[in-house]
Amino acid sequence: MFCVRQVLQEGRHYQFRVLPFGLSLSLRVFTMYVAAAPSPLGLRILPCLDDWLICAPTRKQSLRDTCDQFLPEKYHVVCLDLPGHDGTSRLQDEDYSINGQVSRIHQFVHRLGLQSFHLMGTSMGGNLAGVYAARFPKDLISVTLVCPAGLESPEDTEFVKRLKVLEVQKNQNQDQRPKQDQDEDQDQRPKQEQSEESIALIPSSVPQLQEMLNLCCYKPLQLPQQMMKGLLQNRLPHNNFYKHLFECISSQDSRHSLQQNLQNITVPVQVVWGEQDQVLHVSGASLIPAALPHTQVVLLQDCGHSLALERPRKLAMLVHNFLSAQEGKDSSKKNL
Repeated sequence: MFCVRQVLQEGRHYQFRVLPFGLSLSLRVFTMYVAAAPSPLGLRILPCLDDWLICAPTRKQSLRDTCDQFLPEKYHVVCLDLPGHDGTSRLQDEDYSINGQVSRIHQFVHRLGLQSFHLMGTSMGGNLAGVYAARFPKDLISVTLVCPAGLESPEDTEFVKRLKVLEVQKNQNQDQRPKQDQDEDQDQRPKQEQSEESIALIPSSVPQLQEMLNLCCYKPLQLPQQMMKGLLQNRLPHNNFYKHLFECISSQDSRHSLQQNLQNITVPVQVVWGEQDQVLHVSGASLIPAALPHTQVVLLQDCGHSLALERPRKLAMLVHNFLSAQEGKDSSKKNL
């Protein structure tokens, strides 16, 4: 489990789970960032391989020195681990299509009794957030989509082009051989080989992990070798599941789910995208305001797919300003 651990002077400690951003990046890579960013505040953070030790006199001060630097204290933030991430279940028989996952999020929301909230998602999570807004608009006040999947972008990244080539090759091989032979060959192939299929977001070695980080970030991350090995060791046992999940969200029914549901979104929409995104092409950002004219679109320069890692303060400021604008509109309506 990845957590923030707060140890107080009275000897108590608190742990909070942190949300991974889709399949592309585990939040363990935030360790270098959190060790350096708060230093001007006088906050001491000791990064370990899988958690952070935040040193502060009280719980209130540690929360103030960390969370309040990004979002005001008035916001109640709920972070949901999606299936396959951190300690959540990895059951092969579950429905991991976009609609299946949206239905589970809806169950989670109503189990907690959440009402009239702002929903935000990145990459696969952006696809889920958009489809959720289309299916359950009464739950939301607005939605933020960060580099969302689920769009048929005018242009493709090299990553998407490679996936399309792999898909064509796979379909051709299946068409040319009897099903019995395919099943026998599949059983004989090593499990590790079956799970990878050269998908850049599912690394099986340290060099491939570095390639994944380079793919997700505009400025390549240079993490210590020990941290890279630890991150890879945590991921390897679940690569078969990650591949299964990737196939589900890339299926014909799910790959363009957001675009197919845009016309049903009635709540205010904010779109934030990195101009140098190498995973999902930034041209996809133009499709949303074309369908929803009042959408707020912000493109960040010198930024890739992992906005929350590369530009956390800027992203938090954009979300805060967007929410404040929605609150202002609500106040104006009440005055009228």
